Amino acid sequence: MAKKKHCWASQQLHPTQRTYRMFGLFKRNSNGDGAKPSLDAVRFDATGYAFQGEPQPGNVRIWRTQEGDGVGLYFFAMRPDLPSDAASADELAVFYRQLLGNSGGKLVDLAVVVAGGCPAVRTILSVPQQPSGRTYVGSLTLPFRDFSFVLKCQCAERGPTGFKEALLFDRSPAANRSLQTEGERLDCPEWNPDDPQYDAEFPDHPVARVRRVLDQVAESLAVDESMRRFPGFALPRK
Repeated sequence: MAKKKHCWASQQLHPTQRTYRMFGLFKRNSNGDGAKPSLDAVRFDATGYAFQGEPQPGNVRIWRTQEGDGVGLYFFAMRPDLPSDAASADELAVFYRQLLGNSGGKLVDLAVVVAGGCPAVRTILSVPQQPSGRTYVGSLTLPFRDFSFVLKCQCAERGPTGFKEALLFDRSPAANRSLQTEGERLDCPEWNPDDPQYDAEFPDHPVARVRRVLDQVAESLAVDESMRRFPGFALPRK
């Protein structure tokens, strides 16, 4: 995923969205006042972002941040493939981890939030990039029964990689004891270099950049009132 510069036009960035086809749902998905779901129904403060156009007209709009990271607004005109019976955010986390499988990807953060007045799932994933480092993908998913909006931000690690992780590991209690590995992953529960407490110290790291974008988008997000008259999607409260 991190290899392709044009990947913002791809729907593969978000693990809960697979290949989609349009089945004329724009005609069927309308509420009593004739409003129809579309990209125009969702807005956020893009001040300082450079608009890159609509590589898939009607389905995705792309921006670039001042730091060169990609931000995408996606509209999927079909039922979300999130589990509809999740009783907690922990159950949603299990779903995302199963999707990542043995890819080397990691679920960094997951929370059920309110954005633009609508229930949403906020996630941050990290995936391996070649030849080294990680790419972080943050998403705000606003699911409805028959469609969804997804805002994504993709931040790649640049230049020399692993400096932050090495520094934080040396500070951790784990640095003075032998460690276990699980497959290719280090088993060290007390060492989490992606913890938000380190973002201020390492503001240029991709996980800090992706959190800043998600915060800005979530705080400024506006969803047309007409969308809230469509059938919703049941999300756990927490």
